[in-house]
Amino acid sequence: MTLLPFVAVPLTYNPVITTPVIPIAITILFLLLIYSVWIELMLFAPKDGRSYQRGTYSLSRHPGWLWFSAMHILLGIRYLHGEVILLMVMCILWNLVVISIEDRWIFPRLFSDYGEYAQRVRFLL
Repeated sequence: MTLLPFVAVPLTYNPVITTPVIPIAITILFLLLIYSVWIELMLFAPKDGRSYQRGTYSLSRHPGWLWFSAMHILLGIRYLHGEVILLMVMCILWNLVVISIEDRWIFPRLFSDYGEYAQRVRFLL
């Protein structure tokens, strides 16, 4: 659902900025998102009820949000259309609401050491 704009926007609007740099950067950010949210956690996360605190999760408690937001910002820049920019802002803000709920209520109950982790590693940046 959150990747739907990356299909719908190019089918609906013509890009204002046509340089291939932005699609390449979006692809790299997408791969980072996949790595942080799925691959890194599946391969390295402890299975004993503790939180994973290494790799991209040592930079931010929610590294996926960083990649996700950067992808959406770049898509908004590429198309520079009011509706696209509004949609990108809404996607970023909605994701921020979701990770805020996870960070405040879900993860502290899910991971025994999340409070200590939250004191050491920043929420986003």
